[in-house]
Amino acid sequence: MSSAVPVGDQTPAPPRSRSTARLRRALNPWRLTALVIAALVTVAAVLGPLLIPFDPLTPAGEPFAPSGTGGHLLGTDSFGRDVAARLVYGLRTELLIALCATALAAVTGTVLGLLGGWFGRWVELVTMRVTDVVLAFPTIVFALLAVAIFGAGTTTLIVVLGVLFAPTYARLAYGQVLSVRRAEYVDAEIAFGSPTLRLLRRTVLPNILAPILVQLSLTIAAAVLLESGLSFLGLGVLPPEPSLGLMIADGQRYLGSEPGQLLVPAAAVVLTILAFGALGDTLRDWLDPRR
Repeated sequence: MSSAVPVGDQTPAPPRSRSTARLRRALNPWRLTALVIAALVTVAAVLGPLLIPFDPLTPAGEPFAPSGTGGHLLGTDSFGRDVAARLVYGLRTELLIALCATALAAVTGTVLGLLGGWFGRWVELVTMRVTDVVLAFPTIVFALLAVAIFGAGTTTLIVVLGVLFAPTYARLAYGQVLSVRRAEYVDAEIAFGSPTLRLLRRTVLPNILAPILVQLSLTIAAAVLLESGLSFLGLGVLPPEPSLGLMIADGQRYLGSEPGQLLVPAAAVVLTILAFGALGDTLRDWLDPRR
């Protein structure tokens, strides 16, 4: 009996090779450039204050000194403070608020969606209705209410952003749990008598993490935009603390004579948002094998 001769290589690629191939397809030149910008923004926020010798709160020269004068890389602002120092400290504040708010939203929203999707009935009713109540509030109205009650500041801003973004994670986790709970491996765990908490923590949660990880970078980009807007309106970081939103608000008054005071922080905000948005798109295409 003659053996069949295989046509081509029918051996499936290992998971690591498939993951690497998806990553290569996801990284087009635009996204690769955006990821480099995101890395540079992060490095500037972390190491910039160590490299710039000026205090962002103390005047260090004449008002509106040109770039390069007296060691001021980007010149000075209307109070004589170094613009580069305020920019990197503002980036640090921006990313710190965005990361803390994203972590708060991800943990809170994922827990609500996990519980509502798994237990259903009255637990689902309570958790999903809470998210609906939060979504019913316009962003600015919610921020004004929080500032009126707790006062403006960094802590208030983190909590406000965390609450505003939590419903996104709750609905995302809820939808993922509804599909995962019908899987055979979950039925097998239930049949073997696995405790509910262990089942949710070790089986359900790891299988819904991919879209949640993608949402993290998108939330960071949205939090940067929202924080800048709220600080611009005086509802976020309080002066004289450095913030990109405050720098834009100060710079708009001198747009005709000193356009750099507005354009530099505005460009930093735009590049940061685009970079982290591109990171989210890359993670989505990489972690979703259906693409």
